Amino acid sequence: MANLDNYNLDKSKANDMLNNILDSCNIPPSSENIETIMMKKKLERKPLVILLHIAVLFLILVVLSPLAFKEDPNFTVIKTSKTVVVADHVLYDDCFVLTLSGAADYKNIHAAKYDGALIYPDVIDETTGLVIFPYKGDALNIYIPTNSGECIQAVLNENR
Repeated sequence: MANLDNYNLDKSKANDMLNNILDSCNIPPSSENIETIMMKKKLERKPLVILLHIAVLFLILVVLSPLAFKEDPNFTVIKTSKTVVVADHVLYDDCFVLTLSGAADYKNIHAAKYDGALIYPDVIDETTGLVIFPYKGDALNIYIPTNSGECIQAVLNENR
């Protein structure tokens, strides 16, 4: 039913018109006046309007969700593996901590500086996947071999 507030017709005239139309069609007059009918229509639309607002909010959250997963500018995985994943990483002033999941070859994990010097982890915990490299601010190429023969390569940029 149209919203009568948009027209220049008062509600008592609209109610009379409705009853006249119903009478001319041999339909008994409505027991409700036009204001009651309009109020019911507004109440019927209210849950739909609320659901529309909720849907728009979820759409905005879906569109903005990639911002929550922005990449670390200091750490980039160059080569990936199907069997091992770098689940987490944290850079501290004196160490770089990796958490791995999957079948990594922990004995052969190492890093190389740009001058070619090799760095081996100070701590390796195969049960939790924890690997801790000493870090002095230099850029590192980190190599994580897997038991299936693949090798993950990651780059840790200089901390400046």
